[in-house]
Amino acid sequence: MTHEAEKAYRAAGIDPEQVKTAIDYLHQMEQRGSEGQEARRAFVRALAELARENNVAKTAIENRLEQISGQLAPENVDTFRAYYLDGDKRPNPRSLSRRLYVDVGTIYRRNRKVIDAMIVPFFGVDGVDFV
Repeated sequence: MTHEAEKAYRAAGIDPEQVKTAIDYLHQMEQRGSEGQEARRAFVRALAELARENNVAKTAIENRLEQISGQLAPENVDTFRAYYLDGDKRPNPRSLSRRLYVDVGTIYRRNRKVIDAMIVPFFGVDGVDFV
């Protein structure tokens, strides 16, 4: 980043280090293979976590859930909704597992399946893991 760009960011009240971190993260998402896939998965997970407090994020997640709902078992989508979208705050995985009569690991596994299925609708062909 040039000195002029740093000055412009600082004048706008933006930390140049945060900009560098964001750019590095975007470059990771562009990479092929497992590193890029992990970055894309982290993006979808972060957006899902933001969905409780941000209507734009919630709408984006709900639209992708509609797109992929036929590809996954209904209990996977229901678990994802209960964990990320329903209620005022995210439930404890243990309490959710008790409510759904499943193991705690099943909560994480189901959520990961949904997040992995959402990667392609979010990123298109770049979301396909060819490795």
